[in-house]
Amino acid sequence: MLKDIEENFGKRLREERIRLNLSQEELANEIDMKPLSVLQYEKGKTVPNLRTLYALQTIGMNLRYLVFGEILSNSPYDFSEDMLHKVGSAVEQLDILFATSGGLSPLVKTRLTLFLLNQVTEQSNDENVNATQLINPDLLDILTQKMIFK
Repeated sequence: MLKDIEENFGKRLREERIRLNLSQEELANEIDMKPLSVLQYEKGKTVPNLRTLYALQTIGMNLRYLVFGEILSNSPYDFSEDMLHKVGSAVEQLDILFATSGGLSPLVKTRLTLFLLNQVTEQSNDENVNATQLINPDLLDILTQKMIFK
């Protein structure tokens, strides 16, 4: 899943930007970012953080398509602001939990955010889930074994 996101996010971002009839510079202005950042996203050099994903969603981009490559017939606003906030809070809590080992790197935070968005998707976007419930022993094992030490 993460490899697909890292390899295809830029292509999907470009498609969504074109669908909205925006240049890279216009998109950058809409989400309060430098045009160079948009270029780097589209070239696959980096993927955005949760705040940027939310900004992309608020201007009409289909976040589920950007992140997972899924096109759904319903609204492009697939994740509520509250759910995105919960995912962000879970990432912050994990960063604090791993603070003694230097905290989470920006890449791990991005990968963790994408992983948690996928978890939320699998839970049918249940608004009753809180940030702490997103963090479970399996997730901590994944972080410890696969993300932190690689």
